Amino acid sequence: MDRMQGLQAYRSAMLVVHAGAITDGTHTFKIQVSDDGTTWADAPTTDLQGPAISVAAVTGNTAYTQGYNGPARYLRAVATVTGSPATGGLYSAGFVLSGPRRSPRA
Repeated sequence: MDRMQGLQAYRSAMLVVHAGAITDGTHTFKIQVSDDGTTWADAPTTDLQGPAISVAAVTGNTAYTQGYNGPARYLRAVATVTGSPATGGLYSAGFVLSGPRRSPRA
């Protein structure tokens, strides 16, 4: 996700994960950041709002959010699955951008 879309320079973003049926394993999501869209690192915890997103079979069929207020231009969501077996899960993830520095003309 490029926070400079349309030259808007969005100030914050929110990762939204909608977890459907999780049959096994624990699915953990984290936000990674990049200044160039090539080199990625985990977002510093000081730039995150809310707890880390972790979904298991008993917590499926729910929407989860985590905010990001750091300076990085590019964002992506990464899912890691642990457990045995670690195969069953249906979910989607995306970012909602907010706080554009430039507003559209009225």
